[in-house]
Amino acid sequence: MPDHLFVMAETLQEEILQHSCGATFRRADLHIHSFGPGGSYDVTDKTMTPEAIVDTALKENLQVIAITDHNAAGNVRRAIDHARGKPILIVPGVELSTPQGHFLVYCPTPEQLEAYVGKLDISADKKACSNPIWQFLKIAEDFGGFGICAHIELDAGFEKAHPKFDTFKQQVFDCPNLLGLEIASAAAGDWFSIADANADRKQCAALRCQRSGLEDGHDLTKIMSSDAHSLGALGKNAAGARKLTRVKMEALTFESLRIALIDGVARVRIEDLIPVGVSRFVGKKLEGGFLKDQVVHFSSNLTCIIGGRGAGKSTMLEALRVSSGNAVENDLIDSEVWPDQITLVYEDEVGRRHTLTRGKLNAVSNADPNGPTSIAIESYGQGDTAKTIQHCDKDPGVLLNFLDRFIQLGPLQERDEQLRTALRTNQTEIERLQLDINRIPEIEAAKKVADQQVAVLKAQKAGEVVELEQKLANGRQFRSQLIDQLNAIIKSSEDSTVGADLKALTTGLDGSTLVVGKAEFDAVNALIIGLATDCDTLASQLLRKVKEAVDKINLQLKEWVIKEQETQGKIEDIRRELEKQKIKLDMAFIRKVKKDASDHAAKLLELRKSIPKQQEAHRVRRELTRERRELRSRIFTTRQAFGSAP
Repeated sequence: MPDHLFVMAETLQEEILQHSCGATFRRADLHIHSFGPGGSYDVTDKTMTPEAIVDTALKENLQVIAITDHNAAGNVRRAIDHARGKPILIVPGVELSTPQGHFLVYCPTPEQLEAYVGKLDISADKKACSNPIWQFLKIAEDFGGFGICAHIELDAGFEKAHPKFDTFKQQVFDCPNLLGLEIASAAAGDWFSIADANADRKQCAALRCQRSGLEDGHDLTKIMSSDAHSLGALGKNAAGARKLTRVKMEALTFESLRIALIDGVARVRIEDLIPVGVSRFVGKKLEGGFLKDQVVHFSSNLTCIIGGRGAGKSTMLEALRVSSGNAVENDLIDSEVWPDQITLVYEDEVGRRHTLTRGKLNAVSNADPNGPTSIAIESYGQGDTAKTIQHCDKDPGVLLNFLDRFIQLGPLQERDEQLRTALRTNQTEIERLQLDINRIPEIEAAKKVADQQVAVLKAQKAGEVVELEQKLANGRQFRSQLIDQLNAIIKSSEDSTVGADLKALTTGLDGSTLVVGKAEFDAVNALIIGLATDCDTLASQLLRKVKEAVDKINLQLKEWVIKEQETQGKIEDIRRELEKQKIKLDMAFIRKVKKDASDHAAKLLELRKSIPKQQEAHRVRRELTRERRELRSRIFTTRQAFGSAP
């Protein structure tokens, strides 16, 4: 990128980032223990001082942390003092160890936390709190505090320590200042929710909503923390990964944290469930036109543009669509109110930023000549949705297809189309086999007539001739089938393309362009070429052997024909002897009758093979139908879940 363009792009990005984009997600670790008299009794890492915890948290890119020592709050003030002036929020907290499980409680200030802990019945060795859970949560309300169940699925968690579902457990979950559940694994993300597979936990969550006046499905927020007892564990989950919790907060304050936990569906994310990288628009600047000198810093999550009629909302949206290189049909584009220039900053999945510029009546350009000038986005303007609404009353499928764009149905619909194609092919096969099966009675009747004619001929002193003719007819039928199958095998041998197919695998590939693996590629290529050569050699040898064998087979077939001629001569001798006895034989008719009988028997044998084939086709159809029924049910369930989501 030329230096002057690089400087311009950097300047624009700085200008955009100076504007607020609203609340942002911040990394949080709300369960950390510290060392010392004011800390946790079970921390042996002497480096776990409040000051070191703050410094390590900043290195781990954490912006919200809480020191929550076991039944103690003596180190919180030191952490807050050390964090002053730094981009991090220290939340005053404590972990209370009760016989029914461990709980995290947080207060707005260290003074309130210390006063709160002073109200509790804590053992002299600071190893236990004897207050009932519902009681210390009630006391926390008086100090503006709230609670979170600690590592709920572990042995010291509420669920394992108090597994039965009784009035006591429900009383705890009904506490209005119980704002969340800490989980050690994302696998417990559905616990105590409408999606929980455990009926008792699901019922507990439902009763909580009813008694607290909350909407059905308003689940307790799930968070993941380190429960660190050493500096090396800080900022890491139970599996040792740097993936904890992100909390959407307008500012680094206790109240912002409280608001986020109350609205956890929108404002709290478990990092284990977040993609590593997501492309996004950082911001844009409009110069000239109706929205002259407007600068927008987009949130990395949801950006809402609010304004009255004619405020420029449509212009803002269309400017984004056009400057990102997407085709738009709108009279607003390049009109007199359209910006003279739109500059858009785009960040790709690996964090590289691109500055795209579009002047009025011009194409989109990238400050980096090698960068993209088109970013595919899914967008709907006012006109797009209006067209859908206008036509959905006549064809509901129009609305259904529109809504399906918002649901991940692609793989399901692709498999559904595959099943439909398979069912159509299967139906054609069943119908073809049925045509063959329908011919069986007809061929059986024809064979019966031919067999009766053979029996009559045998009764007319022509038995030996008929017998010989029947054997000859059967032999000719057998030989004809043998020759047809042999010709098919020969053609298959001649058409072998295995060697050519192997060579095509690496044709056109240049190993010298590889940064890593060139030697391995060359070795693979040599092996493939060697295998292809061996296949060609073996194919030639096989073809030669096949032709040699065919020549020998043809000699045997000729011998077969010669012996048939000998038998035919014997038939002629018998015929002449019968004629001397004044018995005339219609040899043409005899041969016809015997051939008919032989042909009908062979055809009947072939047609009867269609019966088990059709039975297998029906079995396959039942399996395909069952799979498609289950698939359609999954599609319906997915649509219903989307349509009924809160």
